[in-house]
Amino acid sequence: MRYTETMASLCAVQIPLQERCGEGTLERILASRIHINTILSETILRRTANAELAGSCLSSTLPGRKVRSFLFLETLRELGVSDYTTETADVIFAIECSHAGSVLLDDLLDGDDLRHGETSIQRSWAVSKRTLLAHYLAATALSAVQFDDVLYAALLAGYEAMTLGEMYDLLIPEGTDWMECGYGDLVARKTFPLFDFSLHAAARLASVAADRVLALRASGRAIGRLYQLSNDYYDWKASNLSKRHLPGTSWPITFSFPLATYLRRYGVGAIKSELSAKSLSHEAWREFLTVIWTPEVEMDCRIAMRRAGVSVRSACTELSPNLQRLYSGIVDMLAEEDFWYHTFHRHSTSVGE
Repeated sequence: MRYTETMASLCAVQIPLQERCGEGTLERILASRIHINTILSETILRRTANAELAGSCLSSTLPGRKVRSFLFLETLRELGVSDYTTETADVIFAIECSHAGSVLLDDLLDGDDLRHGETSIQRSWAVSKRTLLAHYLAATALSAVQFDDVLYAALLAGYEAMTLGEMYDLLIPEGTDWMECGYGDLVARKTFPLFDFSLHAAARLASVAADRVLALRASGRAIGRLYQLSNDYYDWKASNLSKRHLPGTSWPITFSFPLATYLRRYGVGAIKSELSAKSLSHEAWREFLTVIWTPEVEMDCRIAMRRAGVSVRSACTELSPNLQRLYSGIVDMLAEEDFWYHTFHRHSTSVGE
């Protein structure tokens, strides 16, 4: 499918979202992502000469939620920059290409059949295409922010941190006790660096003072940590298992927030055989999750998520009231299961080799 057909198909399902926009954070994101996808589409076509490659980039980037780009644009506007420049578009391009590349690899490594209940376009692509496109997206994201040495270095550092977080998620050294490894400052690195970058970029383009840059970046990291915890919390619920994997499939155990919480409380003993298995069947996974989700683990996870939300609000106390309200709205939204499985993920495109 060529890029013109891809864009037309994806945009067709976005138009009705305008009718649903209200005052809530989710509704604001739904409205904003239409505008963000327009900017993103134009930038992909501007920066990608090959039509087939542009089509693959559009297919990979347009369906996402656009939370990071939403935060970038809303923060930039609150900092006094309302005009959209080429640099603004290139930052959005960098954010979304970086995210899309990480999603391609994450789904491939985790063996996910579905993403938040919806079949991804990329599931019909060969492993080789997904792997190579992920590399390309990461590289072209970096090239987009070469106009600013600070942002280029920040995105490069973020990409390294995201890669290490993903590696820790999957490649825990043999003989390592998971309970002792922790989670938040290691695996969560696959998520929070891009939130950090998004608010850092807003600060950079708005030329704000150094102390506000630090406060914005701290807010981004805090939001990113909460995002990762909430994502894991809902994805690991037994009731949501079929929203990630199809019946009859099997896949490996990767490190997660609920698993780390269980291990911290109970240790490895009762689940040692599952942890040592290369993969578990769909039914074995369901049984495994019933062991993991004790009432105490549920309580501990809820407490950790509330604390992460408090950390977001604490990080932004020196920022404007509007930004405090914006980031607090994100905290409230991430706590709701509806956000993670909202129908705006649905699209009707299928892309073949």
